[in-house]
Amino acid sequence: MSSPITAALLGLGLAASPVPTPRETSTTRWISGGTRAIAPSYAASRDAPLVEYAYGPRAQLSLGGELGLVTIEHSDRTFRFGGSVLFAFENARSSKPAPTEVWRFVAALTTSVDFRGFASTLFGPGSHLELALSLGRAEAPARDEPVDPIQPSDIPFGGGGWYLEPGIALRTPLTLTWTFEARIAHRMFTNAFVSLVGASDAADIVASGLGEGLAHAPHLDVTLRWKVRSGIEPYVAAYGGYLDPHDDSADAGYFFRALLGLGLRGEGGLVAPFVSLDAGNGQGLLINRRELRLSVGIRYAWR
Repeated sequence: MSSPITAALLGLGLAASPVPTPRETSTTRWISGGTRAIAPSYAASRDAPLVEYAYGPRAQLSLGGELGLVTIEHSDRTFRFGGSVLFAFENARSSKPAPTEVWRFVAALTTSVDFRGFASTLFGPGSHLELALSLGRAEAPARDEPVDPIQPSDIPFGGGGWYLEPGIALRTPLTLTWTFEARIAHRMFTNAFVSLVGASDAADIVASGLGEGLAHAPHLDVTLRWKVRSGIEPYVAAYGGYLDPHDDSADAGYFFRALLGLGLRGEGGLVAPFVSLDAGNGQGLLINRRELRLSVGIRYAWR
């Protein structure tokens, strides 16, 4: 990732987290925590940077994590800047338990500001309202042979490319034992910005050159969890996303996932066995395959 891009993201976050006044103190920590106050530990998204294995009727494995590079805490808000990476493996046809047939990766730099003081006033004590901006790259390396026969209406390049993703997230306690989380974000690929200025021919060149099959990918993730006792939290999560292809000849797509899990939290992080139902377009090189899948699995998030 080039240093000018990194500097621009860091500058954006610092602008959103003003220099404290003489009466206000701040604490700076380096290489600590994650990139967001509202971690995606319970999110149903297949792009959540955590470790997950699921089976049904084919195997899939995600190996991901995030790392905060700098955290600046003020009395009523916290600024974070860091990165995340995800490697995801999946079988296209095999029913074997080891996912080895296709893979993809997602890497991003993220800057976020948690306005917890404002959120607590608006939604109640303990609430968090977070604005985030990510700059990332998603890619699904092509195979020698296509996974499925290629159709004119297909989304190319596995739906990957360079993207900018603004988002907003909320976490608020509904009662002493129930907590609600929601995150809405919009992944905008490079060709979409070129199209905004009316340069459609240039946008085609950009999409082909950078391997971008999508122009936009907005999505919503919601979670409701119940604290039965300390360290035990059953939860339900749902994810919905829309896939808007750059090429007019390609069919638009969608992906929906509902997940029912049992969160077991300890000092080492969160372990959660789950059952999930997926509907719509697949991930990576399976993006043009629409299926309904019921899976069982387990996931781990370090925070």
